[in-house]
Amino acid sequence: MSERVKETRSKSAIKVMREEYNRLLEESFQNTAEYKKGDVVEAPIIDISDKYIIVNLGGKYDAYADVSEYTDEKGELNYSIGDILKGYIVDSNEQGFVIGKSLTRQYVDKNALMDAYERKIPVAGKVYGITKGGFNVDVLGARAFCPLSQISLHGAEPKEKYIGKTM
Repeated sequence: MSERVKETRSKSAIKVMREEYNRLLEESFQNTAEYKKGDVVEAPIIDISDKYIIVNLGGKYDAYADVSEYTDEKGELNYSIGDILKGYIVDSNEQGFVIGKSLTRQYVDKNALMDAYERKIPVAGKVYGITKGGFNVDVLGARAFCPLSQISLHGAEPKEKYIGKTM
């Protein structure tokens, strides 16, 4: 094989490799989504530590959730690596996006309650008092009423048990 043929094949291979690299690079940018507070996400769990659940949102984005938000009544986490975690984007910082089961006061701005209502996003509220027919609840800094029938499936429980609880 002549030197000229080898050189032509080598240049051709380099050209193909560059084209493939550029195609893959462009594809990686197209597979990244932008997220904002309140967006619903469902993503595979890629790691679990004592404090955090890490999920991959695709492309260059990862997110984390506080383990305590996803534990059951017994304090057990019923998720494993590879499972799909569903939640809401509640914040973002240098480490990535923060996912939560619902919006809480620490992650909201003044329009968050109306936005949550319009987008049908659950919000957390802390019961602080008993009133006729239900409870006074602090929801994202706003005073709210929760009827007794909406706080529990078991209506026979003492009302006092809910004081101080976040639901």
